[in-house]
Amino acid sequence: MSGYFAGATLVPLFAVEAGLGTAVIGFLVSLTFLAPLLLAIGIGRSIDRRGARPHMLAGALLIAALPVPVLLWPSAVTLAALQVALGLGQILIMLSGQSLVAAIGAAADRTRFFGWYTMSVSGGQLLGPLLAGLATSTLGLRYAFAVGTLAATVGLLVASTLRVDEGDKRGNYEATSIRSQIRELWGNPTVRFAMAASSIVLLTLAVNQGFLPVLMQAHPPSLIAVLFSLQGLASMATRPFLDRLSRAAPSRGALLLGVVLLVMVGTAMFVASSHLWVLVTAMLVLGAGSGISQPLSMVMVLDEVEPRRRGLALGFRISANRLAQVSGPAVFGLVASTAGLTASYLSLVVLGPVLLWVLRARTARPQRD
Repeated sequence: MSGYFAGATLVPLFAVEAGLGTAVIGFLVSLTFLAPLLLAIGIGRSIDRRGARPHMLAGALLIAALPVPVLLWPSAVTLAALQVALGLGQILIMLSGQSLVAAIGAAADRTRFFGWYTMSVSGGQLLGPLLAGLATSTLGLRYAFAVGTLAATVGLLVASTLRVDEGDKRGNYEATSIRSQIRELWGNPTVRFAMAASSIVLLTLAVNQGFLPVLMQAHPPSLIAVLFSLQGLASMATRPFLDRLSRAAPSRGALLLGVVLLVMVGTAMFVASSHLWVLVTAMLVLGAGSGISQPLSMVMVLDEVEPRRRGLALGFRISANRLAQVSGPAVFGLVASTAGLTASYLSLVVLGPVLLWVLRARTARPQRD
């Protein structure tokens, strides 16, 4: 995943250097989530039927190949193509990895396993921006895109060695339509709440990914890359403790709600002060929030479905996440272009918790979820 996070860091930095406006940058960030929004459910069902390994290899190959056009012909068009490819490659790898982890061990161990798995993903979130910042300082923004290709090539070689028994996939899927299965999943209150909380956190991170370089354009790109790496570090550091936090909380739903509120506090800090220590603290808070919310929401969804529907359920969750991530940066980019970045950040801080609180009040049910 280092290749993906390196590319995701470099694209807005390159766009700022090229003089593109906030609305265009928001559109470019949104493009990363377009393919997952449209294809995640189909990919999840395909994983249920054919297995995870070929999908993981295809994702790594995409992320390795698509930075090359930016190197050769840097433009808004090649940046947009790279963003689409990064999104597709990332969703192939993530859904494959989540499906493989869900197939390992007993359900009682799922929270612990997903904590460790997502910690390794956060390692890529930590390493990718660091590599991007180092390459930018030494090679320049244009040639820094080669880092993404190299990192993804390593991932492709590693994925080719994976051997995990997923069981016999032949006939291991339901003949009922996707629409009816999705309707049933969305009718589950726990699934609905987990997906909404996950989407709000990821929307917040996507908006900040696109607009922090604009907010800090007076600072060197390498410093901004380091801040994103700190976010990855915080995310990685919290994930081994997911099982312990889940057991200590009154319920998983209460823990997830508290994490979303924490993320909003961190988001407000970006406009409260421009001091470096405040920005560092805010990035650490966002990283810790994403570190808990994402694997926790995966476990909450998987606990509600049968094994033969894991890929579909995970794909549905990703589609909901990507809907928020596609619409969020574009919408808040328009807000920023008309009312300023401060208004964009503050509107996100207010709207996110309100929507989630209303949803939880409407869907809560008396159980330890």
